[in-house]
Amino acid sequence: LAKVNREYNKAVAYIDKCVQLTEADSPRRIDYMAKKAEILTLAYQGSSDNKYLGMAIADYESLLAKMPNNTSVLNNLAYMLALSNERLPDALKYAETVYSLMPNDPGVLDTYGYVLHKNGKHPEAAERLAAAVQQYEQNKVDAPPEVYEHLGMVKEALGDKVAALAEYSRALERGAGRLTDNDKERINKAIERVSR
Repeated sequence: LAKVNREYNKAVAYIDKCVQLTEADSPRRIDYMAKKAEILTLAYQGSSDNKYLGMAIADYESLLAKMPNNTSVLNNLAYMLALSNERLPDALKYAETVYSLMPNDPGVLDTYGYVLHKNGKHPEAAERLAAAVQQYEQNKVDAPPEVYEHLGMVKEALGDKVAALAEYSRALERGAGRLTDNDKERINKAIERVSR
């Protein structure tokens, strides 16, 4: 309920109690740790507070130690590291691992493209992000707004301001009613930047 009500600090405190009450290697403890990482990710998305991002990274790393082949954990950790601009080579290694296992998953393609971008591999990033959009379309699912924002970042890095503007605008359009104020502000700043 605390998570639903966006009371993330309270939700984390409850999950921490659940973790403490379970045995070290029990599946239930791992499930609680995953829930905590999810809550911390939501807290970061809603606040842009790097404290939550750092805590989410630490939780995903703990999960990775227990489940080194879990594609969801690897993908989320790669994405969080890229968001933090820390240990980008590690993020790339994790993203490459997941991509090798799930090359047609649009969420994996988005993460891989974003991590490639953060590592300065913009042409490869553009390919993966375009493939992510294509996979979403083939699955008849709207791509999340962050995929278009990531594509806008890559197009901007490649010097194509017209394409970057189109992708950033698409991110705002697709995210209408779902984007946080921080997200809207960040994307609008990017639109202003490429419109000059």
